[in-house]
Amino acid sequence: MAELRGGHQSNDPGNVVTGDEGSREQSSTADEHSLSQADRYEEAEVCVRDGLAFSRRVGNRYQELLFLGQSYALFALGKWEEVLEWVAALPEDWAVARQAYATVASVGITVLAHQGSLDEADRIATALDQFGSSGDAQERAGHACGRSRLLLTLGDAAGALRVAQIALDTSSEMGFRQEYVKEALITALEAALSLRDTARAEELLAIIESLPAGNRPQFLQAQALRFRAGLAVLAGDEDAERLFKSAQGLFRELAMPFYLAATELEHAEWLTAESRSEEAAPLLEEARGIFERLEAAPWLERTGRVGVAEQISA
Repeated sequence: MAELRGGHQSNDPGNVVTGDEGSREQSSTADEHSLSQADRYEEAEVCVRDGLAFSRRVGNRYQELLFLGQSYALFALGKWEEVLEWVAALPEDWAVARQAYATVASVGITVLAHQGSLDEADRIATALDQFGSSGDAQERAGHACGRSRLLLTLGDAAGALRVAQIALDTSSEMGFRQEYVKEALITALEAALSLRDTARAEELLAIIESLPAGNRPQFLQAQALRFRAGLAVLAGDEDAERLFKSAQGLFRELAMPFYLAATELEHAEWLTAESRSEEAAPLLEEARGIFERLEAAPWLERTGRVGVAEQISA
């Protein structure tokens, strides 16, 4: 992406579409948000693609930019190359597409961090630092979401935990179904387990587990199982096996390949440490294939380390 800059918001009347066309685009935008928050990512993808195509067909640049900023469904479904293509299609002046850039600050930076493009992720996060002090909760949460993931990938788990809290603090306004908030929650949980801060991990899991069953998204339920498994590993509890398998089943049902692979890797790490390398092998194989497709270099390196340990223990 070229150098980002912030200027003045464009109010070009040529970008305004009224009547049925505008209503249709606004409806598509709302539908995408609702579907993503309900974990219906395949339907959300169709919705946002249709809205983007329609906006381009009628020449509504403003709505086109809004749809380009709705890439969370693509992230969830493992279509990371397209996430970055949509980021690159935005104007260099982020103030022209400020709402879309909240997603760049979160989802875009998260993808870059997971792929190991840390310099680029840091450059974009720094360019969007103004979002961190914004009066808009969505912008603050988006910036904190991406920045905390970057810090965790860089090895600063304590910093990641601290910054992720900024996004979590917006939950009273946006709720835990909102993509920036729930992704920050996952980063915070990973950071807490990395620090072996089980008390903090329990506090974060309580956020999910205190949600009424009917209002608890499957995504968060799957993550709760995943991190409960992580806590069981730290405690030497054999229930880790059941928890890992349950989380994997939910991620597979949700068609979320990255989180499926991450959980399989964590499961394989535990199995290898338990001298159960043969059981770890198929998990590592599937996880490796997913990480290769996503170009998730840091995760591939971690998978490779388990593979080496597996060979040594064989």
